[in-house]
Amino acid sequence: MKKILLVSLFVLMTGSYLSAQNMRMDTPNVLTLELLGKCGAFAFTYDRNLDFFGPVGKFLGVGLGIFYGYNTGIYSFPFYLNATFGGDTAAFLVQGGAKLSNLYGEGDSSVGLRGYIGAGFEMRKPFVFRLMLYYNYIRVGSLLEGWIPWPGISFGMAF
Repeated sequence: MKKILLVSLFVLMTGSYLSAQNMRMDTPNVLTLELLGKCGAFAFTYDRNLDFFGPVGKFLGVGLGIFYGYNTGIYSFPFYLNATFGGDTAAFLVQGGAKLSNLYGEGDSSVGLRGYIGAGFEMRKPFVFRLMLYYNYIRVGSLLEGWIPWPGISFGMAF
């Protein structure tokens, strides 16, 4: 029984080591500064490379967006999934996720989880440039609620 357990453990460890060695390098981890985009004004984002299935690269991302205006402000913490379709230097990018937002101002404050989806184009190696179009769900009191289109442009570094 011990031998079967040891052989099974060896096979599992070797398989995961080999699959990590064969990861495609055309979709590396990415750190960016995004203007406009998913958080409204700007955000710092980090995308973590996940496993691969065929030509599709998958990423898990997190970020931080902060915006201050006159007597108002917003903190946003987006978390999302990316899928990239393309080659080593250019790819089509689809993104979807949610952001935890804290909007405050004029004695009023609201915290909420708001979703968004987006699609765009990415050029990389080693610098990253992304041009995206998002559909953000927003809610500002009773004044405005719904999905609105919003552009985003990102600059960063792939590693």
